[in-house]
Amino acid sequence: MVKKSLYDKYVEDPEFERLMVQEDLIMDVSEDFCKLLKEKKMKRSDLANVMGKTKGLISQFLNGSRNMTLRSIADIAYHLGYKVKITFQAKKVKKRYNIINVDWRHNSSKQLPMDKIHMADGYVDFDDKISRIAS
Repeated sequence: MVKKSLYDKYVEDPEFERLMVQEDLIMDVSEDFCKLLKEKKMKRSDLANVMGKTKGLISQFLNGSRNMTLRSIADIAYHLGYKVKITFQAKKVKKRYNIINVDWRHNSSKQLPMDKIHMADGYVDFDDKISRIAS
């Protein structure tokens, strides 16, 4: 009998998958808002002033530490000059990912340079986002 790694146990857990879907959405929305702020050459404090909110609240939203409601997402988008459109995608078939453990703390013959680390199979079109799983 093959002993399962902690990673294997997590990947097979539907609750873990559900939580990962939530975190992916939070990261996507936060990153998109940060891109819009950058494009508009606005700071978080500028957005806070326009919305009548505190910079701390805006930072909490954009850092993912505070739950954004659909209303708050729509409100932020409105103040940035956008309207939110939500689309749904079917879940992908689960794949097994090849994980390479890289120790960045010291030089060793097993260390991989950044250009040798690729996105995990099954992840597509991340724009400039960084994958949470590398292979």
